[in-house]
Amino acid sequence: HRGASGYEPCNTLLAINKALELYADMIELDVQLTKDKKLVVCHGQKIWVGYKYLSITHNTLETVQMIRLAKNQHIPTLKEALDAVNKKAAVNIELKDRGSASYVCKVINEYISKKRWSYRHFIVSSFIKEELLRIKRLDPRIRIGLLCHRLPRNINSIISEYKPYSIHPHFVSITKRLVQELHNSNIKVFVWTVNTSKLIDKMRSYRVDGIFSDYPDRI
Repeated sequence: HRGASGYEPCNTLLAINKALELYADMIELDVQLTKDKKLVVCHGQKIWVGYKYLSITHNTLETVQMIRLAKNQHIPTLKEALDAVNKKAAVNIELKDRGSASYVCKVINEYISKKRWSYRHFIVSSFIKEELLRIKRLDPRIRIGLLCHRLPRNINSIISEYKPYSIHPHFVSITKRLVQELHNSNIKVFVWTVNTSKLIDKMRSYRVDGIFSDYPDRI
């Protein structure tokens, strides 16, 4: 979850490298567009800098990368993050804002065609359903994951329309029965964000397919 964010500043190269050190199978990264349409890895749309908030979407990549985070880390570009992962794990790219799908799709295609990554290295997820549909239209081979707090009542129609590879609900909304129903529809279930050993064991007993955690070594 945002790298090994329980140990290092989230969404930084330090957090990514720590997650790899702890043998994470997949690393989740939050992605946003800067003013000049560059993809950066950052969770919040605004970053507290000194005495004011700086907006990612209203500033250029050059300005955004001047920001110093904890441990003197900078906000990496998506490409910097992928280069750090270097196919040692799969990557779940979460789209945080509208209009980013086409740019993310372009980067994924570049890494597949030029850097010998494969489609199995990527999942694109989001709460913004329109962006996921855009990904599917641009390249149906890219796996998508539908993020949600709770499974919507019309989940079957959503599955039919979006054809997601996976659904990513908050762990409090999941039951063993719901996991089984999604598995019956050939949908994988990745739950977020689970940090205690007790809850991790509970999710394992539900037979979920993946667990987002700030502490990969606990899984």
